[in-house]
Amino acid sequence: MLDRRLIEEMRNTAGASDLEGAQAAAAVYERMLSMKEGQSMTVQFEPGEDFSIKCVPGGYDIG
Repeated sequence: MLDRRLIEEMRNTAGASDLEGAQAAAAVYERMLSMKEGQSMTVQFEPGEDFSIKCVPGGYDIG
């Protein structure tokens, strides 16, 4: 499980970066932070790499 504070820090770091893909990552982290407990989403950073993310008490489960 990833805790919410870590995702907030990752969003802030990615949002301040000029590296390729950083803004897209920041947008994903922002979507995660806006999820309500019990909600889930699927994210694809690279073709064939799908991640299921579920908001749980205290953070996020990644599968």
